[in-house]
Amino acid sequence: MKIRFLVAGEKGIFERLKALADKAREETQLATKLFQERRSDAGVVERMRALEKESDVLTFKLSEDIMNGAINPAVLRDLLHVVDLTDSIFDDYYFIAREVNRSVTSGIELPMIDKMTKTFVGMVNLADKQLEALGRLLEADSMDEVKSYRKEIEKLEEEGDELKDSGFDDMYENRKLFDYFPFQHYTEVLRKLDDIEDGVEDISDLILAIANTISR
Repeated sequence: MKIRFLVAGEKGIFERLKALADKAREETQLATKLFQERRSDAGVVERMRALEKESDVLTFKLSEDIMNGAINPAVLRDLLHVVDLTDSIFDDYYFIAREVNRSVTSGIELPMIDKMTKTFVGMVNLADKQLEALGRLLEADSMDEVKSYRKEIEKLEEEGDELKDSGFDDMYENRKLFDYFPFQHYTEVLRKLDDIEDGVEDISDLILAIANTISR
């Protein structure tokens, strides 16, 4: 049995969430470019801002449709939470873009830049794999597939946690190299990347709960 909403007011919800997950994957190359090139790039930042604005419009409309449609009350709250978490992914990526651009234009000297860039790019790539798996989860044909993709997303989140922790370990071990601003910059980026990965995992948990409810 496909994990699809069958009631007229609920049709297409998963498909629209899948489209949002695909759109969020556009952020991968943009964020990677900012990290690797470490230069002020108004075009990249503006594109990430545009994606964040598009997400605001799409998620607002999706929330409205969920609230006004013939939605099963048992899944209404979880669906709205999924939409909010999805929008937060775009917000977090745009925050990162502004933070990276701000650090470049200010001319702050960043110690261990090559090592930290590798960590950041690794976390972005893991988040991209999570979003890809989330898209497949939203198109799943069975509860077994939903559970499998959810497990894959959880494993990727755990790998991201390891990268984040190694980044913080490196910073503290080399703390004499840092003053306030570089340390704060790296901390903000690590935490936002972690928020993105945690958010995708939370979405997958909620989708599993929703699928369990509507499959009864």
